[in-house]
Order: sequence, then structure tokens, then C-alpha cells
Amino acid sequence: MDQAFLGSLEETLKQITSPGTVKAASAKLQSDFYPNPQTLPGLIHLLQNHPDKHIRQLAGVESRKLVARYWEDDQALSQDIKKQIKESLLRSTVAEPEALPRHTSSRVISAIAQLDVDENNWPELMPFLHNGTKSSNASEREVCVYIIYTLLDAGINTLINSTVDVLHLFSQTINDPESQQVRISTVLGLGSISDQIESVTVDQPAEKNPVELFRALIPSMVEVLKQVISSDDDKGISQVFEVFNSLLLCDPALTSKHIGDLVNFMLNNLAAEVSLSEECRIPALQFLLTSVRFKKNKLQSLKLGPMLTVTAMKIIAEGYDEQDDEDDEDTPPLLALRLIDYLSNSLPPSQVLAPLMEALPSYAKSNNPNERRAAFLSINASVEGAPDFVANQINVILPMVVEGLNDSDINVKSGALQALAELASELHEVISDEHEVLLPLVFKVMDTATTLKIGKNACMALDSILEGLDRKVIAEKYLSDLAPKLLQLLSSTQDLQLKSSIVAAISSAAFASGKAYQPYFEPTIHAVEPFVRVTEEMSNDEVALCGITLDALSALAGAVGKEAFSPYVQPLVDASYRCLQSGQSRLRECGFIFLGTLAKHYGSDFSPFLSNVVPEVFKSLKQDEFTGLDDEDDDEDLGIGQDDEDDLLSKLKINSAMATEKEVATDTLGEIIVATKNDFLPYLEEATKNLVELVDHFYEGISRAAVIALWRSFISYYKIGNYPAWTQGFPVQSPLQDPAAALLEVSRKACLELLSGSDERSVTTSICDNFAEALKVAGPVVVGGESELEQLCGELMMILNKTHPSQTMDDDEYEYDGKQEEDNGESSEYDELLTDSATDVVVQLAAALGEKFSPVFNTFFPTLTKYCTSKSSTERASGVGAIAEVVNGLRPACTEWTQSLLDVFMKSLDDKDLEVRSNAAYGVGLLCYYSENVDLIKNNFMSVLQKLQRLLKKVEKKKRKSYGNNGDNEEDSNERGLANACGCVARMTLQYPDLIPMGEVLPVLISRLPLQDGYEENTPVFELLLQLFQQRNETVFGHREDIVNIFDQVFAQQIEADQEELSRTAFANPTVKPFESDELKNKVIELLKYLESEQPGLVTSKPTLQVVLA
Repeated sequence: MDQAFLGSLEETLKQITSPGTVKAASAKLQSDFYPNPQTLPGLIHLLQNHPDKHIRQLAGVESRKLVARYWEDDQALSQDIKKQIKESLLRSTVAEPEALPRHTSSRVISAIAQLDVDENNWPELMPFLHNGTKSSNASEREVCVYIIYTLLDAGINTLINSTVDVLHLFSQTINDPESQQVRISTVLGLGSISDQIESVTVDQPAEKNPVELFRALIPSMVEVLKQVISSDDDKGISQVFEVFNSLLLCDPALTSKHIGDLVNFMLNNLAAEVSLSEECRIPALQFLLTSVRFKKNKLQSLKLGPMLTVTAMKIIAEGYDEQDDEDDEDTPPLLALRLIDYLSNSLPPSQVLAPLMEALPSYAKSNNPNERRAAFLSINASVEGAPDFVANQINVILPMVVEGLNDSDINVKSGALQALAELASELHEVISDEHEVLLPLVFKVMDTATTLKIGKNACMALDSILEGLDRKVIAEKYLSDLAPKLLQLLSSTQDLQLKSSIVAAISSAAFASGKAYQPYFEPTIHAVEPFVRVTEEMSNDEVALCGITLDALSALAGAVGKEAFSPYVQPLVDASYRCLQSGQSRLRECGFIFLGTLAKHYGSDFSPFLSNVVPEVFKSLKQDEFTGLDDEDDDEDLGIGQDDEDDLLSKLKINSAMATEKEVATDTLGEIIVATKNDFLPYLEEATKNLVELVDHFYEGISRAAVIALWRSFISYYKIGNYPAWTQGFPVQSPLQDPAAALLEVSRKACLELLSGSDERSVTTSICDNFAEALKVAGPVVVGGESELEQLCGELMMILNKTHPSQTMDDDEYEYDGKQEEDNGESSEYDELLTDSATDVVVQLAAALGEKFSPVFNTFFPTLTKYCTSKSSTERASGVGAIAEVVNGLRPACTEWTQSLLDVFMKSLDDKDLEVRSNAAYGVGLLCYYSENVDLIKNNFMSVLQKLQRLLKKVEKKKRKSYGNNGDNEEDSNERGLANACGCVARMTLQYPDLIPMGEVLPVLISRLPLQDGYEENTPVFELLLQLFQQRNETVFGHREDIVNIFDQVFAQQIEADQEELSRTAFANPTVKPFESDELKNKVIELLKYLESEQPGLVTSKPTLQVVLA
């Protein structure tokens, strides 16, 4: 080899290791040496012979890069040179005394082997390695096992095809008596080979079955983990933990037998062991988090939830600095909080919330402030995953929180504020009903706050409470004091995080109070406008404040209306556009959020901004989240220190931010399409293409957002298409026109394809929700043809049977023998949300197809009836409610199932849970109304009336609302249950008036009116009253004064609903009105006119009705 060339190469590498010359030397390496094939032998020579280990290390890294370029080119490197390199590399690698160059040299061997071994161009390698693992020289064993690991990691077919032999080899090396590095490399090799093992159902002897062989090695892998922890081998600890985490993503058969033991070990021996360092505890907790994420079914069947929950609370009670959660640093208590969050989202409340509630009193009453604080932080972490269960425990939880707000310890008070904020966020109605108790306490905390953290958390709690508060309450009781107070606080603090919390509270106050916020609009917008001045040098806190301010401004726009806000639209859109052009994902995200909400409020008036905004949206959607991550292996191989690892993690965080930005941009695109409709048509083709590509995105947030945007776009264009009201039937004879037709076609196709393989629960739920909504709006045309109907129903059946990929991703089919492990049939509330969404699609299919749904119902009915007898009251209510709605869709076509349906409803009318009884009352009323099996209905008529009596009881004001039903709600009735019972009686009376004892039933029915909930049940009730008056029924005429009083209240409800609809923001839910249609309202007005003519003054004595009749 040319010594001058070699000397120049050596000098260049030296310069790369020096910070002052690294840039120029790297460029020289690229331009002068990379194009020359002789650089590869030169680098390998330096790897083998240079005295400086850093130069050897760098030479190895660079030679790896060139192997792929030159190794297979016979003109670049002769066969003799390649043979010499291979032979010398094996010797030099074994002889290398330093670990990092030795590992890098092993990677070079692996790079060559990837090209040669499978082509049988290096037949000496595998025997050399196999013999080397049995060498008496520990260093040689280390090298050979490490190279085998790197070859497995590279996916060499020769090794993959010899999995059983490799596992037998590893069963020896994992117990190496002398070298810990051999044992660690063996674990790494097992991690690599685990990706290649797939469970097989054929019988094989244990010694030839890779699954059994791998399972047998897991206890030894645990022993290696114990050894690296005992020896304080930080790198080994990190490597072995990484393997254990990766096992959770492999074929479930590999770990299913050991999951319980592994979780127990990681939790009790490591995560909860305070004597261990965080370097051991944190990865153990991360393993547990991954276990909950990917092995939740197994954890549930093993009933590990209570142990995980209670131990997590103990870890939280260790206490931590308030600043830790601000710094985004993982600590055992913070990860334990995340574990409770994951558990509550993934496992049934009986395994998480129940043990948590059992432990709460002792924690809340503890003399140790860290334990008191842990109680509230645990509540905060668990509410989102099980809001129904928590709502039913609110009488226990809320007094604790109130006590916590008065606690003398500032950290406990801070925890109570966080719990209150989360409770208010998830349980709007429950918490807002207690505003008279809670808000004064929050105001007191704000007035006496001694730290910024307390002030911030108080503002967060205030923000959440205000968002759910009734408009009249906030306007009449709080706004005049609250708005000036918040503005004064905003001007008096310099802390940006506190400013963000105050701005968020202002936003909620404006959102909740609507036009009542008008007097404070000008001072508010002048106070917050400086926060949206965008520069590239903004800190993270400044970016966060900018985003929250833009969100608040969109709430202000909705509150005060277009006219008042119009002077500020253009400058704020300009500020948002600057955000979109920023180099920071977080700033771009802020800009998208504001523009999306502005479009939602301004509708077609947003169209002038399309030409600037839409290209920025498209640009965001086309970003590649993996940019900059291609060379991560090389970064690790440099081994220059921890900085390289930090750099890689930093890149991952940047790309995570990019994914979040794309999710927000996708949401914004949907908002803009819906807002601007026909004005968006020039961009619709490209937008649709982008959305379809994102539907199966690996990141569930983006996938979900794309699904929602597609279906919302279809519904929007359908609504402006002037199509006639759809009618039941299938197939559809009146096709749609573009753009609605094209959007429907791509949305249906993309979502059906995704649904068949989606393993993300939230994505599957979103697909179901959007199918149901589209069916509700557009009817049977959404279904498509017979094949699409069959495919959709097949997926729905899988979801209802809990065998869909999004429900079974961690099931172990290898052990499956036809019997599921006993888990009491329980589900997490999010799992129940998925099955509930699927039943909603079934319901809407019945509504759209009508009698054509009958053959399909034959398939679904047995599965739905299983829900009606579930141990979960939520599932029972969902099943009974779905069957009731199917009856409403089938109408007379339900007749053939009358007996079976009656059995379901009659049994459910005796259920201990109120919502189940309520849904059964609704269903049996529909069955009596529609079924043509008259004799069967008549035979059960009086039994139905008797079973309704409990639901027909008057509802005390304190019990008018029922929050959730995860614990069985054994109250006699509530407003919803009463409404369904009244509707049932009305339908039964309309269909079989001769069977009803009018003198007994009608006075009871009238005394329960007007309905306060379930306004859709007003329709059969009002139709009954109209019919009875038309027939001049004596009983109803005897109660005409009561009925006039009832309609006086009903029209007051209608007027209030009309006013609310006029003043509500663009973001509020649709207003529910007591009259389902104008036609029904007009019939009632005609009745009132008739009654007034019969008895002058009876109606017009009521001021409200006087206006109605005018």
C-alpha cells in the first residue's frame, strides 16, 4: 500500500478527532479519499494497527461505510485483497484490547458478512465463530459472541435459518462462568433473534422448537440483568433493559409464560427498590409502561392491575421536586404517575381505580405530606382513563380534594389543584355543579399563592372549571370580578409559564360566558396581543405562551362575534402565517391551531386566506418524521461518549414534535375544508390525496386526524349538495355527485382497508364513530355495495366479539386451546368505548337499511344479547340500548324477533343498573309500537307496565343527573330514565289504547311532565296528548290546566334553547330542543289555540304562551 497515501489518510483522521479541524477534515475525507477504493484497505489497516484507540475506532466506523460501496465491486478490490482483509480482521479483532474498537471491528466483520456469508463467499467465518465461543480465552469468546450478535442484528439468513442451533449455542454462552461481556452479548443476540421467531402450532420436540428454547432462556436473561445491576455496569444495564423492552414487541408466545414473573420482578425488585439507583429504577418502570401498552390483555388476565397500582402510589409518595415535571426529566415518581395513567387507560376500573380508591383515604389522611400529595397526583393521573367510575366516586373524592385545597403544605395544595383541574376537565357537569364550593377555594388559593407553581396550578384548575360552567352562572355570578382579576394578574407577573396559565383561564372565561365577555374584550386583546409577536429566537416558554394566546384569541373571536373581532383578524392571521413559516414545529403547530379554530368560526369568510394558508398545510403534511435518523448506528459506534446518545434522543424528540405538528395540520385542513366548502374546491384533489396517504400513518394521532378530516369533508359537501332526504333501503338507487361522491368513495375504501388491520384502539374507534356519523347524515349511500357491507359487518363483528387486531395484539395464539383465560369479561372504559362505537355503527346501519337490515341482524343479534348479560353495567347498557335502536330502525320488520327481543327487554327492566333499565324501557316501548305480533305484545302488556313503575317515580332535584355507570347505579330513576319510561307508556298507549287504564296511567304520566332530559321522548308523549284531545278523551280534558302549564314550561325550554343556539360559539355542541320538529311544535300551538277558544284565558294567562299564540 502507498505509504504516502496511508500517511495522508492517518493525518486526516487525526484532524477529525480535533474540534478545530473536524469540519475541513471531514470534507477532505469525503472528497479526496471516499472516491478511492484503496481507502477501504487503508482504513482497515489503521483499525488494526494504529496505536491510538480513538483513531482505530474512527477508522472502523469509516471503513464500515465503504464496505457497502466497494466490497462487491471486483474491479475496485481484488479477491486476494478481500481474502486478506477477512483473514486479518478475524485475528486482529480477537486481539484488540479496547472494547470500543473491538466492537467496531466486529461491526466491520458483520458488514462484510452481510454481503458474503449468504453467498457462501466466506465459508470459514461461521466455523471460526462457533469454535471461538468455546475458546478458553475470554477475549476470544467475547469477540465471537459479539460478532454473532451483530450478524443476527444484520439479519444474515444463514444464521436466521439456523435459529435452533443458535439458541442452543446461546444456552451455553449466557452462562459463561468468566466473562460478563459474553453474557451481555448473548442477551443482545437473543434480542435480535427474537424478532425472527414466529410461534408455530405444529408439535415439535422442545429441543427443536425455537419458542420453547427461547422461553427457557428468559430466566437466565433475568440473571444477567441482576449481574449487571450488581456490578454497576451502566452500559450493560442500558443494553439488557433495551432487550427486555424489545421482547414486549415480539411474538407474544415468547414471553407469555414469563410476563407475570417479569412484571413482578421489575416492579418489586427494581422499580420500587429505593436503595437502587435511578439508572436501574427508571428503565424498570419504562418496561412496566411498555408492558401495559402492549401486554394489557395478559396483565388483565393475570390480575396484576391492583399490585401495579398500589405499588405505583408508593413510588409517587417518595416525593419529588416540583421542578422535575417542568424539566421534562424522568424520575421514578413521575414515571409511576405515568404508569397509573397507562393502567387506567388500559385495564378495567376494578383492577386500577378500585384499589386506588381503597388506598386513597389512608394516603389523604397521612401525616406524611408526600403521601397526601400522592393521593391527589394519583387521582390526577387516573381520571382520564376511567371518568365514569370516578364520577360515581365523586362524593368520596371531592371532599378529599377540598381538604387538600386547605392543606397547610404547599406541595399537597399544589397536588389537590392538579387533581381538581383534571376532574373538571373530564367531568364538566359534575364539577361545575359544585362551583359555589370550589371556585371560592380556588380564588383564595390564587390570592394567597406564595409560589409560581401554586399560582399556575390554581389557574389551571380555574381554567378547567370555567370551561364547563353554565353561561348564565359565569355571567351573573363571577365574570365581573373574575375578568379584571385575571387581567391584573397577567400584567403583574413576569413568569411566562404563569402568564400561559392565566391566558388559558381567560380563554375559558371568554368561551364559557360568550357575548357577556364583550365589556372585557378590548382590554383583553390589548393585554395578550404582544404574546403573538413571533421571532425565531423565542424560548420554549415564549413559544408555549404564543400558542396558548392564539388559542385564547380564537375563543375570544367565538365569544364576542365576527363584527367585534374583525379589526384583529388580518394582523392575527399574519402572525399565524409567520408561525407557519417558522423553523420550530411548536410554533407552526400554534399557527395551525389558531387558523383552524378561526376557520371554524368564520366559515366562508376565511376563504380569502386559503391561497397563503393551504400551501403551508400541504408542506407540513409532506414532512418526513425520520429525516436525520439514518445514521444512528454510526453515531453510536463513534463511542465518544454520552453526548452521542443525547444527540440521538434530541433528534427523536424533534421528530416527535414534527409528528404532533402534522396531526394538528391535518386537523386544521379538515376544519378549513368544512369552513370554506366550495371555495376550497381548487385544493380539494391534493388535500384528499394527502389525507388518504395519512390514513394508515404509523402515528395514531395523524391516522385518526386524517380519518376524521376525510369523513367531515364528505359530510360537509353532502350537506351542501341539495340531495333529497334519504330513505331506508339497500342498495341505493340515487347516486351522489362529485365532490361528495369522490370523497365518499376514497373515505370508505381507505377506512375499510385500515379497519381490517388496525391495531390502534383509538384509530379503530374513530373509524367506527365516523362511519356512524356519515350513515346518520347521508343514509344507506355510505355503505356502498354488498361487498362493502359484508366487509364492514365482518369488522364490526370482530370488534363486538373482542377479536379485532386492536383488541388482541398481545394475545398468545401459540398457547390458545379454545378457552380464554378468565378475566371476568371486564374491559377498560376505553375498550368499552370501542365496542360502544361499533354498536353505534350497527344501529345506524339498521336506521339506514330498514327492513333490508334483517338478514344482517340475524348475525349481530346473538352477539348483542351477550352484552345484555355482561358483568359490566356499561356493556349491558350498551347492548340493550343498541338492540332498542335496531328495533327503531327495523320498525315492523322487527316482528320475527318479538319473543327474543321481549325476553331481553323484560329481563333488563329488572336490572339493578339504572341506565340498563332506562334503555330497556325505551326498547320495549318501541317493540310494542312496531311489532306486528299483537297477541304476544298483549299477553305481556300489563307486565311491562308493572316493571315501568320504578322508572316512573318522581325524580328528586338532587338526583336529576346520573354521572357514569361503571359501578352499578341502583337509583330508582333519573331524568333520562323517567323520559324513556314516559316515552314507553306513550307508545304503548298510542298503539293499544284499549289496554291502558287511562284513569290510572294518564294522571301519573302528566304529573311527570315536562321532561327535563331525553327531549326526543317528547315526540310520542306530545303525539299521545294531541291524539287524546282530538278524541276528546275525558281524562285528558280533565287535566287540561295541568297540560297547559306543562306546555308553558316546554315553550320556555324552547325559547331558552333558541337563545342558547343564537349565542353559542362555533365550537359548542348542537343545542337540544324540546320539540323534535317544527311540524310537531305547530301541532301543539294549534292545540293550545283550540283550548284557548274552548276556555278563554286558559292559555293566554301565561305570558310565555301568550307570545307563542300571538
